[in-house]
Amino acid sequence: MSQFYFEYTPDWYTEPMSYWVHISPLAGRIGVNDYLVPPPDRVKGKGYPVLCVEVGDFTFRFSSPEQLQVCIDVLGSRLLPNIRRLVAIGGGRVGPNSHWLSRLPARVKATTFRQKAVSVLREAQVWAESLRFGHVV
Repeated sequence: MSQFYFEYTPDWYTEPMSYWVHISPLAGRIGVNDYLVPPPDRVKGKGYPVLCVEVGDFTFRFSSPEQLQVCIDVLGSRLLPNIRRLVAIGGGRVGPNSHWLSRLPARVKATTFRQKAVSVLREAQVWAESLRFGHVV
């Protein structure tokens, strides 16, 4: 069974893909000019929205629509990209074992699981967009 929902957290950058999508590895720190993609907006009185997408017994977590899109693009590819290459493209300041793709369990990287996951992630993307990624609840 699959489902998706929003949780609200005090920090947006602790989610698995935040560093790889938003924070410039060349800068190596979180600061106003260090973002590759602008950080998500906070919801007043709630915190930062985190989209949780359950696929089987695994839960994907995204603190921005950009993270969700990157995940769909990567998992939707016929062959998974080489993680060392992804790290090198990202600036290479953090090792391959820290990359979000390398942290996924092997069963989640299997082709059949990825196909199902991408389908559910696309459904969640449409739903999240309708709620302006957690800003309309």
